[in-house]
Amino acid sequence: MGRRQRAQSVSIVGHGPDGTPVVDGATVFRWRDTYGMGLDVIADALRARGLAFDVPGFVRAALAGGWKTAMIERTLLEDAPLGAEAAVREAIR
Repeated sequence: MGRRQRAQSVSIVGHGPDGTPVVDGATVFRWRDTYGMGLDVIADALRARGLAFDVPGFVRAALAGGWKTAMIERTLLEDAPLGAEAAVREAIR
């Protein structure tokens, strides 16, 4: 028999300019930090469900979790969609 996994609930902290519900960045950071999930995988899974994630909230959680700014920037930029570099750098400031 296979293991069943319970679905986790997520906090919606607002909506993007296009009305897309935005998931709490701290939750996304926890998935990345605890399970090692790539942000591209997380973003794709959220997008498939009509969700986005709060990049500034991710940055705040990462800093609180002891990540260095360079590691946060590298992690976000590796998985940022084309053209999102300026938004990522602004979130880190």
